Amino acid sequence: MAPALSEADRASIRTAVDRELKQMADSLKLTQDQRDKARPILLDQGYQLKQVRTRYAAMEKTPETTQAMTRDIHALRAATDAKLAQVFTGEQMTEYKRMRDAALARLRTKVGAPATPAAADTARHAAPADTTKK
Repeated sequence: MAPALSEADRASIRTAVDRELKQMADSLKLTQDQRDKARPILLDQGYQLKQVRTRYAAMEKTPETTQAMTRDIHALRAATDAKLAQVFTGEQMTEYKRMRDAALARLRTKVGAPATPAAADTARHAAPADTTKK
């Protein structure tokens, strides 16, 4: 059974999703209808991702648990991609995946985790991140 999320966790995830959705809307030129349909998909992913991380954080960190968590996260990402593919155009979906994979590669580099070959390749072809404060 998945651990319950606190209201603070849910609020934090809503804030992060709203910020991400605004950036996506600008970058991908999403319509209001696409935004409205994507938001619950992204919220659900955020809630589930937090639950996966919480569940595995309580376990001993072994190669097996790390692999299991990675599998769960990849399955969650694939499910989210399938749902978003019903909302975004093909071009928007391709750009969304490129942006997401580049961000994941930057995050892996930041935390010192090995980049996956696909993520590393995506990061090499991605534009540098905008690190200026707005």
